[in-house]
Amino acid sequence: RVSSVFKLCVGTPRQGMLAPTSRGRIDLNPKLLNRDTVLGLEQYSHVWIVFAFHLNNKDGVSPNQTRRNYASKISPPALNGAKVGVFSTRSPHRPNPIGFTLARLER
Repeated sequence: RVSSVFKLCVGTPRQGMLAPTSRGRIDLNPKLLNRDTVLGLEQYSHVWIVFAFHLNNKDGVSPNQTRRNYASKISPPALNGAKVGVFSTRSPHRPNPIGFTLARLER
């Protein structure tokens, strides 16, 4: 289970560096995962989190359907209107709804 202070996409920063005091939490279900799966994790400062943009259905298409509407080129805010391919950006609106992020571990 993932929890965060941000409940809606509106107001959620696109990068964690923009909200350095905010925190998120991932709780692993002990019924699904053995505690040995995290053995040794305390030796690291960061972890890679791979996730699916499961709520990303801006065109009303269910995430488990095959048809998706997405722009192949987009204008990220940092590029002042310049367009680049969607795979060269952090956009969640993409033909594969897979994302990843680097997270700092806190004890």
